[in-house]
Amino acid sequence: METSIIILAGGFGERTNKVLGDTPKLLIKTADGRTILDHILQDLGENNLGATIVTNGYFYAQIAEYVNENYPQSSINTINDQRMTPGERLGALGDLLFAVDTKKVKTDGDILVLPSDTAYWESFSVKDFSDFASLYPDSFVTVVYDVKDPEKIKRNLGCVTLDKENRIIEFEEKPENPKSTLAIVAIYLFRPEHVKLLREFKESGGDLNSPSNIIPFLMDKEIKISAFLSKGKVIDANGPKEISEAASYGQK
Repeated sequence: METSIIILAGGFGERTNKVLGDTPKLLIKTADGRTILDHILQDLGENNLGATIVTNGYFYAQIAEYVNENYPQSSINTINDQRMTPGERLGALGDLLFAVDTKKVKTDGDILVLPSDTAYWESFSVKDFSDFASLYPDSFVTVVYDVKDPEKIKRNLGCVTLDKENRIIEFEEKPENPKSTLAIVAIYLFRPEHVKLLREFKESGGDLNSPSNIIPFLMDKEIKISAFLSKGKVIDANGPKEISEAASYGQK
């Protein structure tokens, strides 16, 4: 079955609007003058993959215009979740379900979920991740990277512990005392059965804001979660300092 691609861009940039103003994080320019979106689409394009971008009503026109002007012949879809304020947001996982429910994404195959605010392409490609995931056909698959310093994880990033087979055996969101220096990256491969579990997570009152919130729920269901380990630097542009780092990503 064909893998569907979703880029989650429904955030309102509450922590970063003083730096970015009305620019969505997806359109942050990096060291070579191209945006995060440009790099993601180049990565996907090299592997002949299309994508659906899910954004909100506040940023929809800006992102759609950018895609239409710069990628007029592409198979990129931009969809609007109709949310205009942070208080109305569906959350990252809610936007994933929105894309599925609006029939923009097929559910009979895998769904690759990519973040709109993460610089990763100097360290690995979607093909690298997909090749790894193919080795674990029964697993929910994500990416982790070693930040080297637990202080970078503390109260900021999701922290994981892996076993010898690169499976997640412990996960804690923004811990006070990280148990490792491995941080999770918001890149996920959902199998069809995992989308069904996501609906169950939502119906049980699960928090849909952060995509990694599904991890403990899946672990409780004894779902295997395999982690592709990035060998290089990954930047999650979740704050002003990280935005500056993302802007210089790839700089020699």
